[in-house]
Amino acid sequence: MPETSPASIRAPRRRLIRLVLRLLGRLVGLFAARMRIVGREKSPRQGPLIVIANHVDEIDGFILSLYLPFVGETMVAADLPIPWLARVIFTLYGFIPVMRGMSGGDSTKLALSVLEQKGVVILFPEGGIWRTANKPVHTGVAWLSQKSQAAVLPIGLMGTRKALPNMLRLKRPKIEMHIGALIPPPLAPDAPYNKAALQAAANAMMAAAEALIPQQEHQQVIAFDTMTLDFRTQVQDAQGRILTPESTLTSVQAQALGKLYYDLSILETLWKGNKIPIQVLLQPHTPQPAAAVAEAIDRVFAYLETEYESFFSYRFGKADDEAMRQGFRVIQQQAQTLGAVSMTLIPSAVAQDAEQEKVLERL
Repeated sequence: MPETSPASIRAPRRRLIRLVLRLLGRLVGLFAARMRIVGREKSPRQGPLIVIANHVDEIDGFILSLYLPFVGETMVAADLPIPWLARVIFTLYGFIPVMRGMSGGDSTKLALSVLEQKGVVILFPEGGIWRTANKPVHTGVAWLSQKSQAAVLPIGLMGTRKALPNMLRLKRPKIEMHIGALIPPPLAPDAPYNKAALQAAANAMMAAAEALIPQQEHQQVIAFDTMTLDFRTQVQDAQGRILTPESTLTSVQAQALGKLYYDLSILETLWKGNKIPIQVLLQPHTPQPAAAVAEAIDRVFAYLETEYESFFSYRFGKADDEAMRQGFRVIQQQAQTLGAVSMTLIPSAVAQDAEQEKVLERL
């Protein structure tokens, strides 16, 4: 076994405790869900191997850790609030922490150390669940495959969205794990860095996982580009009368903030996970003191500038990141000049047709 370093993991590890946790998890799964695995014969029994899957719910990582025929090291976001029970399980089981969007960290070194020992790494190339469709695919999976020369095993997960609440209601949701064919490394290990080639390879890998999901399952989600997103503010005086100050948000800024507010989980991460007092930003459609809105936006910028610069860009891309920042600056400047009045943040999302509107209402 190779020597370990501060940026390496001795693989396999925690065999006994992981065996116990997997057995307990599968036992609970017998009563809590209806689990079906398709394509077991395609799954190799050992590494080096990288397992990827689509990602729509927090339970996805647990499903892979429990039901794959081997024990792997799962890459888990460390920039999100984790419920106490999940935190206990993660701590016991062990995982590779990832600060998403931050380069130069130890997560890729840890993953490589596992693959070099013929281990298994489990990751989600989409990087999160803040959107249900058309999330950007990150190149990390292709880079890891190239450097380690490990094959990639695509998996399509079905029925995991909101599965845990349904389990707690004793509804026994139907969950399926479809295993695909192995994908070879995209480039030779000593090939020069080629971002375009890695991006194309990562996109193809993710497409292979998505192709394992039946079309009707895809129809249960709506992508941003099939919606009309907007954002505006409304100002009220002390008597509750609506004022009409000139709005200076551009259409690009309004659309970007509409994306951010489509799912409040991103901003909730700043509040719950990082203890940043921005509660007033988490209550759209509710009048808030304008001064408090300005102060909360200032807290957001302080975090972005000193702690996690790529917090928005990792999830939405650089263009939307810049538009969100500019939009927040406009709102902050407006709030600072209003004085003792109330400001209401009003995001909106409208589907393009009636059928999509029905889906939007269910999400």
